[in-house]
Order: sequence, then structure tokens, then C-alpha cells
Amino acid sequence: HQSIRAAVQPGSLVLELGTATGLMAFWAAQAGARHVHAVEPEAAIALARQSARDNGFAERITFHQTVSSHLTLPERADVLIEDMRGAMPCFKTHLPDVMDARARLLTPDAILICQRDTLLVTVAESEKQSRHVHAPWDGHRWGLDLNAARKFAPNCYIKGRSAPEELLAEPRAWAEIHYPTVSSPHVRGGAELIVARGGTAHGLALWFDAELFGGFRISNAPTEPKHTYGSAFLPWPAPTPLRPGDRITVKLDAVFTGTDYE
Repeated sequence: HQSIRAAVQPGSLVLELGTATGLMAFWAAQAGARHVHAVEPEAAIALARQSARDNGFAERITFHQTVSSHLTLPERADVLIEDMRGAMPCFKTHLPDVMDARARLLTPDAILICQRDTLLVTVAESEKQSRHVHAPWDGHRWGLDLNAARKFAPNCYIKGRSAPEELLAEPRAWAEIHYPTVSSPHVRGGAELIVARGGTAHGLALWFDAELFGGFRISNAPTEPKHTYGSAFLPWPAPTPLRPGDRITVKLDAVFTGTDYE
């Protein structure tokens, strides 16, 4: 809300991707936008249209029930509002949609909300989350061998929040996404972690720190209040004892496959 108020000036033409029930489009209208184009492919857009009528915004907000890559506008927008992350910014078609909007739907000097995401990683002692990944494929109680599936389970990240006391090393940035210039949907990077507290590691905790417009920030870090995003956990194949001073080299590739990320 604060960032939208800082970005939208009287007379701004605003594009919002993923409006859902319309809240951020309404904030843009309240901030003085000349017009808002709000994009949402799901049926929730019907609620947004009704709320726009209820709040007197029906003439200033046009709702488009489509995906933004199919959208054309009568003129380019000078503010982009989008919040299409999941537990990580590498989520479904988020980055391709931002790049496409920047190329076709925005003015060259448009303001983007958000400006930058810093992706962080550390090693975590999270037995509960590890068990959530591995336990379904332990076929012992049924007398079955499910190793064919079990060996793939650690390659799937889950939405799961690690507690601050479960973190065994200082977090490090492994990648950064600068939305005004990002040119690839793939996100690749790495970091070196030095274990600060001994314990049994079960995997990697991942989150993002977001720099919005106007100096405002949001984060789904374990030390921040819990909110809608959750955070991510990448399980290891097996629990691993670690001692203070141990070094862990992390390499991460978030590869866009056309509809989502591996």
C-alpha cells in the first residue's frame, strides 16, 4: 500500500498483473491513477468488478480476464504493479510475464513494483519438513519397496517455513532479480555457507527479500512475521551432521520449463 502510494501519481496509467479480487488496483485508483488496467485469468475477477462498482471505481478500472501475454493496451502504462510470487519469485510464469509486460505494455521509464528481489539460502535443521518429503515413500509398514519414488523426493522443493532457531549458518544471497532489467526467466547462482552452530542438517531454507518502490521492503525470512508467502525448503537425501566451521558450497539453478520451474 505504501509503495503504491509512492509510485502512483495523479494522472498515472497503471497496469496490475494478477489482480485477483482487485485490492491493489483499488489502492492505485485511490492514489489518483487516471486509469488502471487490472489483469486476472481466474474467476475471482468477478469479485473485483463488483467491488470496483461498490467503491465508485468502475469507470477508472478496466478488468481483463486473460493472461497478460495475450493482452494489448490502447497506450502503454507508466506504473506496473505485480505480486505474483509464491514461496520464491521463481514461480510459474512470473518472470516471463514481467519481461513481456516491460517490452510491450510499459513506457520505457515506467516504475515497477517490485524493483528487486534478493534470494537467500542457508542450511537448516528441519526434521519435520524433511520427514514431510521422505516419509510417504518409506514403504516398510506396507512391506513395499518405494525407492523408485523416494530417490526423486529430495529434488522437489516444498513450501515450508524454518524457525530461526533451526538455521545453522548465516544466510547468504545466492541470486538477485532486478525487475527493470531482468532478461532471462532462468535464475542461477550460488553461495558459500559457514556453519555457525553444530547440528543435524536436513536441507536448505530459502526465502526472498524484496525491494519495492519508494524504499519499502517485504520479506518472507524466518525472522520476519509470518504472512501469505511462506518460504521454501529443499530437502537433502539424508540428515547430515555438521560442526561449527564446516563449509557448504551451494549451487542453485531455477530453470523455467515453459509453465513453471524446476
